[in-house]
Amino acid sequence: MNSKIDFSGNGMRFGVADSDLQVIGEARCIEAEQSQPTMWSAFAQKNGLCPPNVGSYRYDRWEEDADLMVSLGVKHYRTSISWARVLTERDTPNEKALKWYENFFKVLRAREILIYPTLYHWELPNRVAQEGGWRNRATVNRFLTHCKTVDDFLGDYVEEYFVLNEPSCAALFGYHRGIHAPGEKNLSGALEASHNLLLAQGLAIRELVGRRRKTSTVVNIQPAYAESETPLDAEARRRSDEYWNRWFLDPLFLGSYPSEMVSLYGDAMPAFAAEDMNVIRAGELLNSLGLNYYNGEVVFADASTELGYNRRAGGGPTNDLGWPVFVPPSYPSGLYDALREVFFRYQNAGLKKIYITETGLAKAPDSRTPLQDTARVQFLKDHLVQAAAAIRSGVPLDAFFVWSFCDSFEWQDGHKPESQFGLVCVDPVTAERTPKMSALWYADVMKNRSFQM
Repeated sequence: MNSKIDFSGNGMRFGVADSDLQVIGEARCIEAEQSQPTMWSAFAQKNGLCPPNVGSYRYDRWEEDADLMVSLGVKHYRTSISWARVLTERDTPNEKALKWYENFFKVLRAREILIYPTLYHWELPNRVAQEGGWRNRATVNRFLTHCKTVDDFLGDYVEEYFVLNEPSCAALFGYHRGIHAPGEKNLSGALEASHNLLLAQGLAIRELVGRRRKTSTVVNIQPAYAESETPLDAEARRRSDEYWNRWFLDPLFLGSYPSEMVSLYGDAMPAFAAEDMNVIRAGELLNSLGLNYYNGEVVFADASTELGYNRRAGGGPTNDLGWPVFVPPSYPSGLYDALREVFFRYQNAGLKKIYITETGLAKAPDSRTPLQDTARVQFLKDHLVQAAAAIRSGVPLDAFFVWSFCDSFEWQDGHKPESQFGLVCVDPVTAERTPKMSALWYADVMKNRSFQM
């Protein structure tokens, strides 16, 4: 195949993304700012995992990273602003942390880089986690204090806010499956956490829109495919979609949870006032909706499981963390399907346009040619092809952010070589930054708004 994929006619914004806790170096923040430790430090200590102590050494190397973004032609940058840094234990502004963000953002804007900060990318202060975290309704108002504080001090540097990052992972991985902080395994607790996350999201959207700020939020979307055409497998596909995707999108745009899942959850469902859903239904106020996408899943009916379905393992290409890569011929075009499914489901409920706020490939460096990450380049090509096809089909896709700008702390996988998504290599000993092949290729895409397959 030798064809040109061209985005020059549709105004697509190309950018890069990261999150504060993954790059900053939490230990350095605590030392320099007396900021709060996050729940990830406690989770890592309890489970023998790597803590987020060093990240990508961003705290002291932010000017170098700003220079590197300029050299690569980055114009759109998504990051996050940490609750654990911005607020003290008394929920008052941490002026040292806010000054750090101001210095960084001021330099980025002076260099014509637009900033799209996420207000919650899992940086829950550990003291809040110890008091119930997102299962505790009081966390909702504490988060709103964080949002107001950020906007009071930093709002003039912001192009567009993203309120939450992946509430499904925060709730389901953190409170149901126990593989993310705080590491709980309770369906009822996860449903309570998801409701409070959505309520906090709705309140924050209304607050920021009321301040005349462009506001978005981010969900991770995972399209599901039935293993067979049987009715049972079709039902398994629907349950997967409702568990991962619609449980967090239906309330935002339709003001209700999927009724079939409510029935399935039964007594595990939390009690809440009807007014909550009116607050949560804020989709029509959004400037855009951010979608994080990495893969889909093939599912089949399995009555022995809690949700009545299971997923097929293997059968196609994967990244180095074992996540399937949904590209033909092994799998369907997952990103194309996800974009169409979300837009055409909610276009009449206020959804205006979509950003791809994360996609990328985890890949360990080759020992002989560590910067020649050809697999990452191919991943991005394959998914930009799907993005272009979705646009031609009528999806108003307006931005594409690659995850991630540089190698970083990857949650429960720490700094394992196979967990690195970065376009830029960060030496684990010296912290030296070196652009990989993918960074140079993507710099050309950002400049020319096109590439050759």
